[in-house]
Amino acid sequence: MIKRFFSGKYLILGLLAISTIAYFRWLNFNIFINGDWRFIFSETSVGYLNPSFWAANDGLGQIDITFWKIPLNYAYGLFAYFGLSSNVSEKFLVMWAFMYLAPIGSFFLVRQILKSDIAAFVGAVVFSFSTYFVAINTRHLTLSVAACFGVIAILFILKAFKTLKMRDVIWADIFIFLSGVYDFRFFYVTMIIVGLYFSWSVIVEMLGGHRIIPLLRLFAWFLLIAALLNIFWLLPFIKAGSITENAGVGRDLVGNNYYLDLAHALTMTHPFWTGGEPEWFNHAPIPISQWLIAIFAFLGIWLGRKNKDILFFGLLATVGIILVKQETEPFSGLYGWLYRTIPGFNAFREASKFYYIIATAYAVLVGMLVFQVTQQKWKVWLRSITVGFILLTCLMPAWPVFSGSIKSIFTPRVGESEFLGLNEMVSKDKDYYRVFFTQTSPLWYAYDNLHPKIEYVKMRQGLWEEFNDSLILDESVDDEDDHRAASFLMQSYSARLLDLSSVKYVVVREQSIRNALEKNERFSGLFKKMDSNRFFTLYENSAHRPHLYSTSQRETIYRDIPFSPVQFQFINSSEYKIELKNIKDPVYLNFSDSFHPDWKLSAGEIHWWQVIFNKQYFLADKNHLENDAKLNSFYLDPKEVCGSRSVGVCKPNVEGGYDMNLTLFFKAQAWVYFGFIISGVTLIGCVIYLIYATIIKTAYQQASTEHESLNH
Repeated sequence: MIKRFFSGKYLILGLLAISTIAYFRWLNFNIFINGDWRFIFSETSVGYLNPSFWAANDGLGQIDITFWKIPLNYAYGLFAYFGLSSNVSEKFLVMWAFMYLAPIGSFFLVRQILKSDIAAFVGAVVFSFSTYFVAINTRHLTLSVAACFGVIAILFILKAFKTLKMRDVIWADIFIFLSGVYDFRFFYVTMIIVGLYFSWSVIVEMLGGHRIIPLLRLFAWFLLIAALLNIFWLLPFIKAGSITENAGVGRDLVGNNYYLDLAHALTMTHPFWTGGEPEWFNHAPIPISQWLIAIFAFLGIWLGRKNKDILFFGLLATVGIILVKQETEPFSGLYGWLYRTIPGFNAFREASKFYYIIATAYAVLVGMLVFQVTQQKWKVWLRSITVGFILLTCLMPAWPVFSGSIKSIFTPRVGESEFLGLNEMVSKDKDYYRVFFTQTSPLWYAYDNLHPKIEYVKMRQGLWEEFNDSLILDESVDDEDDHRAASFLMQSYSARLLDLSSVKYVVVREQSIRNALEKNERFSGLFKKMDSNRFFTLYENSAHRPHLYSTSQRETIYRDIPFSPVQFQFINSSEYKIELKNIKDPVYLNFSDSFHPDWKLSAGEIHWWQVIFNKQYFLADKNHLENDAKLNSFYLDPKEVCGSRSVGVCKPNVEGGYDMNLTLFFKAQAWVYFGFIISGVTLIGCVIYLIYATIIKTAYQQASTEHESLNH
């Protein structure tokens, strides 16, 4: 009976029960917010159903640097289509996914190596309740889910290199693809682990095996399929020239070494772990229990040193420890060299993501210790107490989650009615405009492609940096950030800059800025005060420009230029169909998204496949200009545009001008469509092969076996 209780299915149920009990506060549809983990209204996420490489709902538009998340965002969009905001979708896609995938995936990985259910049980606890995952689950939950899928991918790679079956390689590719959908950095780290295991396997085979060629063949297939499944985001980044030059990579390393050091790496302790609510960017002492886990892991290496897989995971733990300690001794210069030299490594501004490597390795190594304990000829009670002590030690990080002392994302939140009222007012308006916030937007603002948000705190560090550097500062505001925001709105050019940026509403949340603006005659004369409450003051800018409009002169923020609205149809954030009426003389077509050379104008409709193969598909780049608001202007001469065009593109009218049909298109979007086809066909091919290998081929083999037995 006891052996039956400790069999695989009961232990798996036990793991699921532990995870459910620990994370019971997530078993509802309450709103949870903390740090970077925000509430997303359905109005925002429904836009994900129309994938675009150009993200237009935030700021003045930019390349979506997290485009690898498109499949996950699309899933959010499906929930939003039925009016469900992130308080519902995140439970299915993130929170509950981690709760159950973490223990299940790590259990089967450890069992694959050690062939022991009880060792796999303890190893799963080590992985699922490591301080790293518990800490980042308070604000970066998609990282945890990415790690879960990564562990399952590693499981299938281990199986593939043992069985040499293509089916296991394809499963590994599918799960590593899912890992990348949640966070491509964990895809990157998982690829490091797989690459190390492949190298280890080749070395082992060279020392006495005969399977090097099959291993090379399988690994080549693995890399090819992984590349094809991810080509949907790699292609547009490459073609837009932004795979290494965007806000997601290439930034400086986080200061103070992110409080990481050798001791925190060895003990697998997140630097901000306190045993309660994490204190971010405050160095915390290492609990004794974490030192014990490190000792358990190293005992596992020693006791399992004759097992080739244990030696590999010991090596893997060493690699993880060296990376996690970042730039502290020993090898203090290694991380910086990797950051500057290895492609893709500059996505890791701080080394905490590599705790994932340590957690995976320690799960196996501590599991090995448990396995060795169960094989000893000790009294049953002594073995039980030893295993129980190891288990309880590894479960210690789960306590603050269960008790609620971790607070943060485990505390439900309720929306503030004033901001919900702002959402209602904006959502009823079907005209395009932006809403400007003097610092960051509130948690409860629902932005979308029709009404994007602009946050000054981001703009002054990015597109509007030169305006920020030249501010004439208002000394009446004490706080540095508020000081700059108030001064910005008082400049002589500010109103026109907001006009050209299609800003209709200015939301001022900070009291010091409110007071300063109330006293400023220039601001009060240009912006109409609409509302004021305990959370914000709302101003209206009636002079804001449409998203697309025409002028007879080049647009500027330093003088007022008459404009005419332009009729257009929004296809997605990367494509607009435009109609210009009765164009007789040259005009400027102005587009209030940030300037990027990949914005192209075409006469007539766009066929995306022709964009890829025809370099002369668009109107001349010389006429695409960046105005001094950092936005797009296109110079259009009707004689040049319509001289050799078909009637369907330029139609002469009775007034002597032309009615012109144009398409504004972000060129890299064509590669998105091409990439979707390649990745989609690859995924369908993988599914078909798995159906064949798992069902049809198995059934055929069983039928053949039965036929042979009958003949005998």
